[in-house]
Amino acid sequence: MLSGDWSSDVCSSDLIVELSTFVLFFPQLVAGPIVRATELLPQLRDLPLFDHQRAADGLFRIVVGLAKKIAIADFLGTALADRVFKDPSLYSSVEVAAGIVAYAFQIYLDFSAYSDIAIGSAQLLGFTLPENFRTPYRSASLQDFWRRWHISLSSWLRDYLYIPLGGNRGGELRTYGNLIMTMLLGGLWHGPSYTFVVWGLLHGGGLAVTRIYQRAQRPRRVLMVAIAVFAVGLTVELIGLSPTQPWAHLAFTWIYAVPLWAAVTALLEGLPPPQVVGTPRPRLAFALRIAAGALLLGGLAALQWGPTVLVLPSIVALSLCAWGADAAEIGPSLRDGVRWLGWAAARAVGVVLVFAYVCLAWVFFRAQTFDGALAVLRRLGAREWDHPNLIRIVLVALTAALASHWFAPRTFAELRRRFVAAHPMVQGLVLTAVALVLRELAHPTIVPFIYFQF
Repeated sequence: MLSGDWSSDVCSSDLIVELSTFVLFFPQLVAGPIVRATELLPQLRDLPLFDHQRAADGLFRIVVGLAKKIAIADFLGTALADRVFKDPSLYSSVEVAAGIVAYAFQIYLDFSAYSDIAIGSAQLLGFTLPENFRTPYRSASLQDFWRRWHISLSSWLRDYLYIPLGGNRGGELRTYGNLIMTMLLGGLWHGPSYTFVVWGLLHGGGLAVTRIYQRAQRPRRVLMVAIAVFAVGLTVELIGLSPTQPWAHLAFTWIYAVPLWAAVTALLEGLPPPQVVGTPRPRLAFALRIAAGALLLGGLAALQWGPTVLVLPSIVALSLCAWGADAAEIGPSLRDGVRWLGWAAARAVGVVLVFAYVCLAWVFFRAQTFDGALAVLRRLGAREWDHPNLIRIVLVALTAALASHWFAPRTFAELRRRFVAAHPMVQGLVLTAVALVLRELAHPTIVPFIYFQF
């Protein structure tokens, strides 16, 4: 009897320690990724041994996260996004649009940076945390965006809200209602504010309408109907709605414009990619990656010592070299390359449309009040094209944000592989060099992670 009680007490104490370790596991404690017990508890029960390659890969992720946060996200926020949302009346339409895009990349780079640092820190200790972001602004549909954005929260909303509400088991209308309700509650999760409610409704409504067109039996016919609805709705709005009713304008515009947006994105997302079979050219790929590295160093040198006019072309040329290296690894024929470029251009239209819709939702997410969001949208529609506040360094930061998000994936994977495989001394030198660069690029004051406020 005593032996049994003692054994039970030991099991209980082990369970308490295990649960406490899970709850207090510091890499993901504050902002994610959201780690479920089934993902981490088995790793705590069978503690991993130190693995140099996993640790090196973790260091690489930490460095990437720090670069996102310090070099780009903080600057975009303090130099442009925060100022535009604080008083949009001081800025032209072009500058307000740039400020919205800046915030879109600020929140992505800031939050994904935290996730990278958290995942990398866990890797240093031998633990594996789930991925939380997969280049979400490359999405060609809103549904795909939520497969790539804050993945741990998206899956949590799906498993603990959408499915318990009924998921797609109660017919189409019930499914659309479940989508809208899930995203509405997801908006309220960020805070008890009507702006978050609108953000959730925009995403929920967009998902519901997108699902309608994704499941359409005759997509081209549906597209023609959407075009007709858009034309009629635009005419009614221009003729019949009073300009003193801005929220009525916004709601009505959403009703007639989103069906066309959803139909086009669904049609473009459904285009099958062409089959490309070529002859790999590894030497050319290697040479282009060396050129990309030289352009990076040249851009940093120009940023530090001048002339700064060379920084922007360096970023563009670097991106082109990286994508050229990816293409050289595949080595498509001229015909296959042209077909792939045509498909990529069509898909890019869908990506831009989805990004624009997500940016519209970010306006409500970032604005403190309805009036603040409305002020931003008013300036956006003022059609003023002057842009004195978009100085060169701001354009460099925006270009760097775009280039980092649409960076060539094969080249990035090769850079990561070479860092992990390098000698520890080389790794140390690289980390030291990156730390020195980030020290020069850092904002004078500490900018907290955005998601710390939620």
